[in-house]
Order: sequence, then structure tokens, then C-alpha cells
Amino acid sequence: MQRQLLICAAFDLSGASWPERAWDRMVASLKLGKAGDIRHCMQSGAAFAQRADALPGSDRPGIMPLELEPDADGIYTILAGRLLERRFLADRLSASPQLSDAELYAAAFRCWGERCDTEIVGEYAAVQWFPDRANVRLARSPLIAPPLYVWRNGSRLIAASLPRTIFASGVELRLDPHRIADVALFNFGDGSRSYYRGLSRVPCGSRQHHDLAGERSAQFWNIGRVTPQVFSGDQDYLDALNGLLDRAVCANIEGAVSPALQLSGGLDSQAVAASLIARLPQDQRVRSYTAVPIAGWVPKANPRLIYDESARVHAFAEMHPQLDPVFLTGEEAEFGADIDAMALLSGCPGFNEMNMHWLHGLYRKAAGDGKHVLLDGEFGDAAFSYDGMTGYPTWLKRGKWAHLLRELNASPDQRPLWRKALSLAAMPHLPFTWRRRIDELRGLSVSPLETWCPLDPNSEIVRGALARAEADGNDPWMYAPASAAKARVSMLAAAQSEGGEIALGLRLLHGVETRSPLAFRPLVEFCSGVPDEQYLRNGMPRSLARRLLKGRIPDEIVEGRQNAIQSADFLGRVARDRGSMLRSLARIGDGSLADSVIDLPRIRQYLEMHEGTEVKGADHWLRMTCAVPRGIALARFVQFVEGSNDG
Repeated sequence: MQRQLLICAAFDLSGASWPERAWDRMVASLKLGKAGDIRHCMQSGAAFAQRADALPGSDRPGIMPLELEPDADGIYTILAGRLLERRFLADRLSASPQLSDAELYAAAFRCWGERCDTEIVGEYAAVQWFPDRANVRLARSPLIAPPLYVWRNGSRLIAASLPRTIFASGVELRLDPHRIADVALFNFGDGSRSYYRGLSRVPCGSRQHHDLAGERSAQFWNIGRVTPQVFSGDQDYLDALNGLLDRAVCANIEGAVSPALQLSGGLDSQAVAASLIARLPQDQRVRSYTAVPIAGWVPKANPRLIYDESARVHAFAEMHPQLDPVFLTGEEAEFGADIDAMALLSGCPGFNEMNMHWLHGLYRKAAGDGKHVLLDGEFGDAAFSYDGMTGYPTWLKRGKWAHLLRELNASPDQRPLWRKALSLAAMPHLPFTWRRRIDELRGLSVSPLETWCPLDPNSEIVRGALARAEADGNDPWMYAPASAAKARVSMLAAAQSEGGEIALGLRLLHGVETRSPLAFRPLVEFCSGVPDEQYLRNGMPRSLARRLLKGRIPDEIVEGRQNAIQSADFLGRVARDRGSMLRSLARIGDGSLADSVIDLPRIRQYLEMHEGTEVKGADHWLRMTCAVPRGIALARFVQFVEGSNDG
């Protein structure tokens, strides 16, 4: 059973013949990157293409005919990604587990209709063609899903995994500077928008229907609307969570030969690692990969922070001798070395360039070791190991004042009780514009455009983005939310919006697939319905995960309150690579789209003034680890796309 990594489908809903002359170019656009053969066909008034989720058997992928048959109702289905718990799904449908993911999805649609996407667990993008009704149905799974771009002009429609496939049809390539500004402000609320004018996306957890009458869209899943989990005792929560964690790991190692781990010293990835090792034969070794800083580049020691997580990984390995840990510094990687490759393969800019040097290094090492599936601990903060800090404002609102006072007293926060109550419980209920004004009056408010955000405050486009953020209820100042539902929506927004493209770019560049067991939808839904009292207890955040992991991972991690700093050596890296970073900025011409949105002179100034590894206050850290790498990454992406368009 072969899964598909990339898909494309083109339609003319009026019945006209299209897009024959451009179709060969569209198929050829799928050839870049490490993946399997491409198959395509034209039939029943539509054109379909897909590329196998496999590593190439030769230097060039084969291009061959696709044998695509309609189901019993005459519906054609193609699907990128994967369905999870396939045997369970097949049993429910009385279908063969040997069916492909697309065939299983088609069977689920026949059985449940539009409800099928809430019955299926998976990470997929699906395209369905109803030729008798000239109707196209598009759907993307919640949380994690391969990208699905959409272009429509009158009766003509293209749905594709990659924007370049749509541009290969002859559609004009034009970047949208407003989207770039929104992303730089972390405003990911509208998942349908893309970086390109004229191209939209199917958001995660949504579906669309297209016919001659127009488009109908619906969201079928939202992390802010889940069923509350009410159990009689603590052990019931732990038992349910334990079962779902094991189920998540099992679902994510299905079909994986010798899966490896992206392992840190935190609760999430170690929870995945412990669950994976418990399910494997005792003689099977498990390779893990951990990023560590270059020793001479770390800041001064801070008792509240951990710069190097290798000791915690070694402690985990002592508890689990099957682990074979590998540590990488990424010392050989120059900043931004893979920005252009990721832009080419995914059509999307990098989201967190501060960490990409070690991430690319980790994937290259894993691929060189023959490891093509990596399990990580992503999404844990929003669900499995949620900190529960929204308990304070929630208990205040619900009148649970005795419980609130107990937790405030137990908090390690050293401020007086009244200050903690005001700050942690009352202030989150105020609109963020009020809170910002209060901090301005206290002299405590610093604009994100002066710290972590690389946008130009004098740009009209940026002023519009700030107005949209305020209208959307998006908070660039990042004040604490008043409820767990709001917190989770905010925490998952970036991953749901950009995660599919980044994962696809990494997969095509390195031939390594990322799997995130903590993004398993039933697990996330359960955790999102658990009350804050389970997460924040006796002043200890993340209490539910800590209680579950006691005895499975080192006590120093279960009980620790220190925060780990990713890429703690980044200031040293910038000092080393400053010359090349400045040269890359110098190649971006005045008057370019990047120059109209990003404050390039400010980024240059930050670089020119920086030296060494010393952290000169929180603002300095944010400028050098957020504004600088994000500004350069966005500018380089724009430069790459504009250069490609010119060529």
C-alpha cells in the first residue's frame, strides 16, 4: 500500500477541456526533492497527478500513467498524507485494510458523508471529484495536514500540494505583502490565506465544495470547541491519558522501519521516547538525536535556565539502555544555508530560522544513518503537558475563590498575594488593548516592532497588519489569555497555519518524515477537555504530565522548574556569521517588496552592534534571536521568489 506525498488536480467545471497544454509542466513541477515516482492521468473531465511518499530509486523519479478508478458512486478520490489506525478504520467500514488511504477515505465518505473527517484520524489533504455533478470537494485534517493550495478563476479550478504546480499552469506569481506582514506579527487566524495573491489554502480542519454556483466552505473542527472531560478521580485522568499516549505512539510507528527520535530534555519528547521504547522488543535499539550548543558560545550561567540538555538525555538513557543517543551542535552550518532550498521545495518561508541550523543538521544525520521517520514531542505544550496557568483567571471567573487562593499561595511567584491575584487572575480578563495602555502608563510596554518583530513601523502595509491584528483579537504583545481554550487556539495557530509546508519542505529536502504523536487528535481533544485543576496543582504547572511520567523519565525532569533554551549558542553563531548575514541583506534592493515591509536598516543595525555571546537584557535577546533571523528569513524568501519570478 503506497502513500502519496504530493497531489494535484485540475478541473473545468463547465465541462470544457483544460488544461492539456499546461499539464505536462504541472506534472513536471512535482519532480523536485526526494520522493518517489509521479503518476498522472486525465479522465472524466479532470486531470490528476500524485507523487509517491517514497525515496527515489534512482536519480530521477519516473513519470508514468495513473490508473485511477472511481468508487461505486462514481467519485474519484486522491489523498496526500496518511490515515492513522487504518485497521480499526477498515473494520468499522467492513473494508479491506489493504485498500490505499485514498480508497479508505472514499469508503468513509460513502459511509458517513460529510461527517467522515471527524470519524477518521489522520494527517491528510483530500480531493474528490463528482463528475456527474461537476462538483469538487476538498478537505484537510485538523492539527497536522499536508498543504492544499487552491486557485479558481470562473469555472477553472486547481487544487495542489505546492504553489509552484499552480504557477506552472500559467497563473501569474505575485507575492502578497499583507500576508507576509501578518505572519511576521504572528497573526495566523485566517488559515485560508497564502503568501501568493490569487491562491488560497484549505485551512486545517476544514472542507470546501466547488461547483459552477461558487464555493461553500465549512470548518468541521476547532481546538476551542471540545468536549469537557469530567472524571471522578485523579487516577481516572491518568489512566485515560496513559492509554491515549500509548495509542498515539502506536499509530505513529505504523509502517515505520526503525523509527528514531528527536529528543530533548523536556517532558514531551521524553514521554514519546519512553512510550516508544516500552512498545519495542527489548533487543531493539532506538536512535535519538539531540541538539546541543557549542560550549564556548553559551551565555553566562543562569540557575533558572538550561542551555545544554545533553545531561538530561544521558539520564534518560541510563533508565532506558535501549536508547542510542546522538548529539549535534550544527557548528558547521552557516546561518540561513537552507533558506533558498526550503523556499524552492515548499513555497513557504521558514518560521523559526533561529533553530533551523540544528534541525537541518539533525535531519541530515538521521538520513545518513538510514532513519527516515523521526518522532518528536511537538504540540505537547498545548495539550499533553499544558501548564494550566489559565486556571487562575478561570477560577476567578467561576467563583472558585478558595481554590484560587490556595493555588496563589502555593505559587513560587515571590510577589505579594494581592499582586499575584491581580496579575495572574484578574488582568487576563481585560482586553489586551487596555492591558497595553496600563503598561504604557507604568512605563513597561515595549512595542514588538522594537524587540522581536522585524517589521517596519513606518510602512503602510505594516500599519494595516497591526490594525488587522487588533480587529482579529490577535495580541502581538502576547499577554496571558483568560481561558485554556483561547490559549490553545493561540498556541496551535502557527503550527496549523505553517506546519504543513515546513514539514513538507524538510521531507522533500532530506527524505525524512516528521511524525508528532502528541498531535494525535483523540489525545489532543482529551487533553483540551481536562480542567485546569489537573494541570496546575500546588503551584506546580504541567502537573498532569509530571504525575504520569513519574518513574518513566528522570526525576530531575519530572520535578524540575528550569526552562530549557533552544539554540542557546545563537548569539555566538550570529557573531561568527554576521558578515554573511549583512551581505545577504545588502543584496536586497531598495524598493523591493521585502524593503517595503521589513525594517532592513534596523536589522542591519542590530547586526552591526552585536558581538560575542553576552545577553544584554531581554530586549537584546529578543532582537537577536527573533527579529534578526525572522527578518532575514522573510527577506530572503521574498528575494528568492522575486528572483524566480524574474527568471
